[in-house]
Amino acid sequence: MSSFKSRFSIHRSMSELLWQEGATLMLLDYDKKKRLRLIRDGDFTINLMVQAVTSILITVCDVGDFRWPLTKDSVVFQVGYRSFMFGLPGLLYGLQFPSNVNECKIDSMVTVFKKFGYYEDLKKDDLTGYPIPDNDAELWEKLRPRLEHPAHRILSQFGHVPGKSRFILPPIIDEISSGLLRATRLSAATKLIRDVIASGELKPVHIHTHIRAASSSSGKKVNNDSYPAFASVSVFTNIVDAVEIAWVKFFDMGRYLKEYNSPAPVDVQLDFKVWRLSQSGIAAFLHILGPYVEHAEKTKQ
Repeated sequence: MSSFKSRFSIHRSMSELLWQEGATLMLLDYDKKKRLRLIRDGDFTINLMVQAVTSILITVCDVGDFRWPLTKDSVVFQVGYRSFMFGLPGLLYGLQFPSNVNECKIDSMVTVFKKFGYYEDLKKDDLTGYPIPDNDAELWEKLRPRLEHPAHRILSQFGHVPGKSRFILPPIIDEISSGLLRATRLSAATKLIRDVIASGELKPVHIHTHIRAASSSSGKKVNNDSYPAFASVSVFTNIVDAVEIAWVKFFDMGRYLKEYNSPAPVDVQLDFKVWRLSQSGIAAFLHILGPYVEHAEKTKQ
């Protein structure tokens, strides 16, 4: 990697896998007008944190002070030489880098995306990527109709509900429940989880781990027990969803809240071990989430 810094403690190790100045992060909103919103301009970093006691890891992307998780069960599409789209439950992001970005830095970035995310290269696909150049002022507006369906398909294969929310929201709540609000909550939840892991406060009782059945190229079963578990995107989005439920109940409309049926996961033949929060883990995080959301609300654009 072209940029690598590490910090160690008795609780965890943290490594900066990549740094690149001058990134632009856009939100492809799910509102009725499907608006394009600027989230942040700033330096882009990818950080890896491993907690030894529970043998788990998280990978976090940042643009400035805004962050989101990079996970094996969410989507990273490369749609141009220096343009990427991220698909998470409830959110679509567009990430772009300046024209003078170093080719080796993009290659390093792709290596990280392949290792810690679900990455697909669509820039040479006539149906989804080029011939739209990176410097096209309407790049995301033109690409969204082509990218949204494959992103939703992959999220569904992992058992996630794609689209604006996993809930059928009451109309009055749906009108004011913007993608920017969900993005702000996800950024706050991501920072919270990162901070709790750094402090060593995340305990085995707060998580459960699922080991995927996988085989090596030789046909022998791969022993996943010796490797840390990758965080599922649901570690982060379940906290956001719980906040959304509490928000609806605050408006005394909980009786109108309905949940979409989650699609059955499809075996996409990936070899990784995944961890999720238990019910006690979600409850513990919700108890301390408030200050993080308040800070994110103050700093959002």
